Amino acid sequence: MNIKWISYLLLLSAISAIGIIKWHFLSKEERVVGVLVTLTLISETMALAVSYIWHNNLPIYHIFSPIEFFLISLYFNCVIPLFRKTNIGLIIGIAGFPLAILNTIFLQKITSINSNFLLFEGTAVCIYCLLALHAILLDEEHLPYRFAHFWITLCCLVFWSSTFTGWGLYSMMSVDDETVVMFFDKILTVANFVFYIGIGGTLVFRKRLIQTACA
Repeated sequence: MNIKWISYLLLLSAISAIGIIKWHFLSKEERVVGVLVTLTLISETMALAVSYIWHNNLPIYHIFSPIEFFLISLYFNCVIPLFRKTNIGLIIGIAGFPLAILNTIFLQKITSINSNFLLFEGTAVCIYCLLALHAILLDEEHLPYRFAHFWITLCCLVFWSSTFTGWGLYSMMSVDDETVVMFFDKILTVANFVFYIGIGGTLVFRKRLIQTACA
C-alpha cells in the first residue's frame, strides 16, 4: 500500500468519524453526505483488498457507482427547491440502478471500467450542481458562501467536472499509453483529495453556515 492510498483512507476515516460524532447535529442532507463518505470508505477499503487478492477491483466500482449516484441525487433532492417539491432527484437516483445494471450486462462487463455510467453520473451531478448554485444565487438575503450546501455543491462541481473531463479523455485516448494512465490517475487523485477535504471542512465549520431545510 503506497502513501497515496494510506492518506486517502485516513482522510475518509477522519471525515466518517466527524459525521458519526456530529450525527445528531447534522441536517438531513448533511447526514446523506456522511453516509456517502462512510460507504466510500468501505468500498475503497474493499477495492484495495480485492486488488491484492484478485488483481482486479473494478467489480467493486460497478456495484458502488449506482449507490453513490443515488445518495448524491438524494442530497440534491433536498437542496434544490424544485427537486424538493417533485422528488425529481429521488426518481433520477433510483433510475440509476437499472441503468448501471444494463450497462454492466450489455456494454461494459463487470471486470472493465464502467466509464459509460460514470460519464452519465458526472453529467447528471454537474447539472445538479448548476441548478443548486442557481437557486443559491436567487437568494437575495444571504451571500452564497454563507450556505453550507454552497460549499458542498462547489466541491461536487469541481470534483465531477474534473473527473468528467478525465473520463472523457480516458475514453478517447489509448489506455495502453503509460503517460495517459499516469495523467488520468493524477487528475483523479487531486480531485478526490480536494473534494473530501472540502466536505470535511464544511462539516467541521457547519455551525457558522446556514442550513437548508429538507422536508
